[in-house]
Amino acid sequence: MYYKIELPYQEDRRSREEMMMEEERREIALKVGSFLTVFKDGTTLRTPSQPEVAADGITSKDVTLDSELGQWARIFLPSPMSMSMSMSHGVGAHAHAPVVLYFHGGGCAFGSPAWDNFHTFCADMAARSGAIWISASYRLAPEHRLPAAFHDSFAALQWLCSQAGCERGSSKVKVGSGGAEPEPWLDSADFSKVFIAGESAGGTIVHHVAMRAFNHNHESESEDRSSLHPLKIQGLIFIHPGFFRWAKTRTQEELDCPQDEFMSWDMADACIQLTLPADYPVDTNPYFNPIPAISGLGPKFGFPPKSLVALADHDALH
Repeated sequence: MYYKIELPYQEDRRSREEMMMEEERREIALKVGSFLTVFKDGTTLRTPSQPEVAADGITSKDVTLDSELGQWARIFLPSPMSMSMSMSHGVGAHAHAPVVLYFHGGGCAFGSPAWDNFHTFCADMAARSGAIWISASYRLAPEHRLPAAFHDSFAALQWLCSQAGCERGSSKVKVGSGGAEPEPWLDSADFSKVFIAGESAGGTIVHHVAMRAFNHNHESESEDRSSLHPLKIQGLIFIHPGFFRWAKTRTQEELDCPQDEFMSWDMADACIQLTLPADYPVDTNPYFNPIPAISGLGPKFGFPPKSLVALADHDALH
């Protein structure tokens, strides 16, 4: 049983220490592990971003995607040596590095590209792959319920598409589609080799972004796959994606899955309660359950040529 929380929500921006001192006298509506506390007065408390961890040979910078929505992204450039390895199939000065657009996990209710685990992961993958990694933020529930996170994430893909449309390497700069200014850190990007990746809830986001990018389930008939030109998505990367069902009772197989302070079925159910639109059916929602779409029961769509699904053995949602 979950407490019904009414809008509006407002994130409390005082320090965590100040809020924790008050927690005993403030009524808690819902708590998601140590990551998110929702109080009955409508305020929320999230785990703050940890200090960034340096990675050998990796440089990163933050860029604004949408100032009005507060959406931003962190770009990770690999070392010249690892980048040159990823460019080995290119030709001379025309060789460029692949691009990975990444979405963090957190049940669409917490997390940030600035969290050290997501920062370190992207930095490490940029170093290992020689690709440019871009970790994009998105609005979080319960302040912004779904499909806000999906819209923001697709907007990040559109921003990347606008960067692909910018003319680079000349004294006369051509502004890309949508009026985007060229981002110099993407001058070495190969926009014909773009991959979309996501972890946990970020994997769910990858699914929904792909549905808009590759299918016929668009908000307007004119918005189709060709609208991403000249950007080309070569594949999707699902890192233990957050696909699951809500249920009043769990099967024995579900209960046998490893659970800990970082992930449990209680946390998953709490995230569903916080992220779904008000009065939305939790048991038949398509946001966390892709089966209707991929089984032909939902809108018709086609996946890109390559998709990688990585499962974590000790993930409660496995």
